[in-house]
Amino acid sequence: MIITDNLLSKAKENSDDLLEFHQGVEKEGLRVGEDKYASKREHSEKLGHKLTHPYITTDYAENLLEFVSPVFTNNKELLDFIADIQAFALKHMDSEYIWPASMPCYLAGDKEIPIASFGESNVGKLKTLYRMGLGYRYGRSMQSIAGMHFNFSISRSLISKLHQELASEVELVEFTNAMYFKMIRNFRRHSWLLLYLFGSSPVVDEKFLEGKIHALDKLGKDTYGKKYATSLRMGGLGYTSTAQEDISVCYNQLDTYVKTLESARKRPFAPYEKIGVKVGDEYRQLNANLLQIDNEFYSPLRPKRTARSGESALQALHAHGVEYIEVRLLDLNPFVAEGINEEEVKFLQAFLTYCMLDESPEISSKECDEITNNFKLVVEDGRNPEAKLSFGDDQVLVHTAAKQLLESIDKFISGDEKLSSYYGDGVKEQIAKVENPEELFSARVLSLIDEDTSFVDAMFELAKKHKDELLKRPLEREDAWLELVEKSHIEEKEIVGQDADNFDNFLTKYFEKINIKDYP
Repeated sequence: MIITDNLLSKAKENSDDLLEFHQGVEKEGLRVGEDKYASKREHSEKLGHKLTHPYITTDYAENLLEFVSPVFTNNKELLDFIADIQAFALKHMDSEYIWPASMPCYLAGDKEIPIASFGESNVGKLKTLYRMGLGYRYGRSMQSIAGMHFNFSISRSLISKLHQELASEVELVEFTNAMYFKMIRNFRRHSWLLLYLFGSSPVVDEKFLEGKIHALDKLGKDTYGKKYATSLRMGGLGYTSTAQEDISVCYNQLDTYVKTLESARKRPFAPYEKIGVKVGDEYRQLNANLLQIDNEFYSPLRPKRTARSGESALQALHAHGVEYIEVRLLDLNPFVAEGINEEEVKFLQAFLTYCMLDESPEISSKECDEITNNFKLVVEDGRNPEAKLSFGDDQVLVHTAAKQLLESIDKFISGDEKLSSYYGDGVKEQIAKVENPEELFSARVLSLIDEDTSFVDAMFELAKKHKDELLKRPLEREDAWLELVEKSHIEEKEIVGQDADNFDNFLTKYFEKINIKDYP
């Protein structure tokens, strides 16, 4: 289903609904010690069990904390929650800090990076084994990179009203899916702008590069990067996979998106077959397919649906449609303890709403290549005054294209009193950054580094500053969080006690259960 009407003007008739957002974040951050190395300690029991705690878990590595917020409609409440939950964690982490940057601190070596263990239950073993497979496939150091995921949904009331006005002949679910895929297509077209404005990983520590082929320059003490880079995390050294380049995901509609990922999840891949699935009595990965599970697909953005018990994420999306989108390309903002500030949150709201409501034709294979090339250029060379993006037959300077797109978003906002009041000069502040590129996050990170101060030195100073600030916060919810810690340990023991199958049988049944039969 293609929506051809210009929705911007129609949506503005419901500006209250346009400002009703549902959002949450998943903030990752390495635990780091006084020696500036990633911690080798186990995840503290004082933080709860990582399998069952709703807000504090780990990502790939045992030392890579992940803080998961509930859904909020209020920006301040969201940011306060992320600050408070980190303050609670720091209070129970003794002498450790939370690393504020996306690219890691000192790593002892790929083999020394500890894979997160989720316990002895079958579901815990599955989560651990999935991470083991990632380590074999991509190396463990890549999995020590942290990010900020922003989960966002537009007002259901707005979508319902637009559905009644524009497409009442189709089901609301179909219309909702079409609206979100409009957003996704425009997000892909314009995602380079988010890298340009908020990318903050232009450099890495030299230890991270050991054993890797790269073309980075030395930019300071023990620090390598690119002079005009914005987000190396989103480039070849970060969350990318040459194996996954073969997965040609179509974002034009939900059905083709699900079909492509389900096909990749079931497709055997020779290099992974060489790793082996179970060697002797030891598992190495969940399977030898191109994707072990659909979550392995590295994408700057995902359409999502909250999975019900027994469903995979892709099954839930296929069965029930899009509920929200997950923005995955955001670097941590190292300058604030929360990893994201209200300026970014509000801009993301404006950006994503604009992407949903503006015209969004389907993406051709030619435009898809163009999008990929523009993305890569901004990752590696975005602040170069001479760098140009390609839009069809036109070549446009990055800073010119950024200003033009920002002016379009600002025009959308400024045309309504309520929108103008809410967003204020937020978009104009981004335009000011374009005109003063030394204010961009990536430039600010570089400004902290010189011959005497390395990337790790500079970020460690920020880690100490953030810890001091967070530990001064009054923890009004501490008693409730202590109860959650105890509850998470009890729930994990109950899960272990409920296991009826051995892990081999559990794994077989798991993949039978998540199979989407529409796509053999």
